[in-house]
Amino acid sequence: PQPRLFSSIVDQAPIAPTERLDIYAVGYLVRIVEAASGDMETVSRALGHETFHKLIDEYLRQYPSPTFTVCDIGKNLGVFIRKTHWNDDYPFLAALADVDWAAQKSYFANDSSVFDTSSLGEVSPEAWNQASFALAPSVELVASDWSLTKVWGKRDYCKETIKSELSREIEKILVYRDAEDDVCLELLNEISYSFISQLRAGKTLLQVTEYLTLEMKFPIAEVQECFSESLGPWVAQGIISDIRFQ
Repeated sequence: PQPRLFSSIVDQAPIAPTERLDIYAVGYLVRIVEAASGDMETVSRALGHETFHKLIDEYLRQYPSPTFTVCDIGKNLGVFIRKTHWNDDYPFLAALADVDWAAQKSYFANDSSVFDTSSLGEVSPEAWNQASFALAPSVELVASDWSLTKVWGKRDYCKETIKSELSREIEKILVYRDAEDDVCLELLNEISYSFISQLRAGKTLLQVTEYLTLEMKFPIAEVQECFSESLGPWVAQGIISDIRFQ
């Protein structure tokens, strides 16, 4: 970008205004890259420091940060990678950016309220059909065609190890923050991922069941089993933060 308000920069020896601006610009980019390497850690480790620096430099020229916090830097990184030469050079990189950004959002999401489950045993089957579910603010869903769970969070993995561990593999991933404030990735099967996606969209249990059986053609027994086996753990893990009955 072209400098603006250039005349406002102090012109005082021994440093000229252009040099003062260059020092600030370089320092700003260094700080941004340093922060981004922590937030987008898997991407950073997959590339190495120098290449990651180049990626962020090119990225910020198209997607300058719109907010005061560096926590939002990675918001459009996956979009940028898919539109540029980086996608050809590193076909797995956008997927890594997606899961890093999902983890970043999950970590900084608001806490959810404590959910009282004591009265659930008294709910009738008819009431369950019309139940809607609130998910914790930290819940994110990532669908990928790379084996992200093999490399995410492995801080001892260098770029060579990451590249060797990654493979083309369909993964449906649930991202959430646990009670210890650690971000967790859980690999889901197709029916569980579709189930929680529909819950997140605000559908009632009956609507979810109809979608999974009529549209996605899952057997009704598998849908019922998914709900009965997942409800308890999802509540216990704080993934479901509330159940509302009409």
